[in-house]
Amino acid sequence: MSDIIKDKIYRAFFSEFAPDISNESLESNVKYLLSKDFDTAIDVAYKEFTGSGPGIEQINYFNELLGKEQQS
Repeated sequence: MSDIIKDKIYRAFFSEFAPDISNESLESNVKYLLSKDFDTAIDVAYKEFTGSGPGIEQINYFNELLGKEQQS
């Protein structure tokens, strides 16, 4: 998976779960997540911004986003 696709997915996550995040913090967090493998990055982001790891619904949400990004 390309960093461009991961970047879009991480930004979608922050839009959904941290809509009031500052641009500076958004850029910093996306950069950090891009340094991790995808599964680890999703787990880290969920724990940081929701207090727990992703459940089945959230994993399905990211798989859906991934599918859409890969089609475009």
